[in-house]
Amino acid sequence: MTLGSPSFQQRGSSTQASCHLAVQQARPWRTVEQVEFATLEYVWWWNNQRLHGKRDTRTPLEVEQAYYGALESTQSAHAGQGNT
Repeated sequence: MTLGSPSFQQRGSSTQASCHLAVQQARPWRTVEQVEFATLEYVWWWNNQRLHGKRDTRTPLEVEQAYYGALESTQSAHAGQGNT
């Protein structure tokens, strides 16, 4: 998927729609600041706490930590091979 491709735009549009719906249905808003704060809360939840079924039911943060941990161990293994 490349930036600007139809599938990229569709995914972004879908995510935006789900965020918009979740924030709208949460509670009645009296000010723009309340809507902005609720949006920030939702984005934080989406990026850090939601469980992702295609990622072994882990949070995005757990997936990212596992990825970089594996990357570091791979780099360490490759670095160790050059010392023989």
